[in-house]
Amino acid sequence: MACPACRAELGEQGVRVGGKRIARLMRAAELHGVSKRRGFVVTTQRDTKQCPAPDLVKREFKADGPNQLWVADMTYVPIWASRAGSSTTAIKAVHQPRL
Repeated sequence: MACPACRAELGEQGVRVGGKRIARLMRAAELHGVSKRRGFVVTTQRDTKQCPAPDLVKREFKADGPNQLWVADMTYVPIWASRAGSSTTAIKAVHQPRL
């Protein structure tokens, strides 16, 4: 599929070119358009034979004082320059008001 933005840009420059030609040239140069709607990336393959870890805090994310409850989150971050990605991790004490 052709890149509509490429065709519009070339049209503004006075170059008349068809969408199929743009698509063919992009394939030959191994260029791919970037979309904000990327597919869902599965970063963990869960073993269906294992039971999930127990919910030790029973979804009560409250702490009366420091160093009683810590939570963590790991988020996949795509890197647009390549097809690879990276992960970022945040660990936070529930008693603290900010990260």
